[in-house]
Amino acid sequence: MTLISIILYLMYTALVLTLLVRLSSFIAATALLGIPLLFVLILPDQSVTFMSYQHAVLGDGLIPINNLHILLFIWSAMLAVILYTEFITWYLGRGKGEDVSTESAEAGAHEADEPAADDMAGSDELGEADEAPGAEEIGVDDAPGFPEEPVIGDEGGFPEDFGMDEESELGDSDGFPG
Repeated sequence: MTLISIILYLMYTALVLTLLVRLSSFIAATALLGIPLLFVLILPDQSVTFMSYQHAVLGDGLIPINNLHILLFIWSAMLAVILYTEFITWYLGRGKGEDVSTESAEAGAHEADEPAADDMAGSDELGEADEAPGAEEIGVDDAPGFPEEPVIGDEGGFPEDFGMDEESELGDSDGFPG
């Protein structure tokens, strides 16, 4: 029975991964959950016997490892893979610089003389019509007063006359009078 379980679970996992790669994640998730549920509905006695077959016992007989536990492990692993591929597909599929204002402008959601809905909400981005010809987009770090490189140590903005690096006028070089 152990060899039959291994073969069935390997075929089941290979089928789900093939569906995921070749067709779609929705079909793979449907097959992942649907195949065992269909077997339980169609062949209830044989399915219960198969799922309750005990492979091992851990913890001095307290923790049995049945086919049901292996099925739950496969379900959790495959669902994680399916969700991960969906997230990566979504992340890589969204275009760089894609935002709501360009989509609504392309769709003709508003006319040229009316302000866009996101402009009324206080958007920081300028539309193509708002930019002056030849104007550069200024980022936060490009504003006047920001250093080009972060400064570390004593060069971090303390004024020279702060008195920490020079000898004190009141006494010796430790800064205390006396």
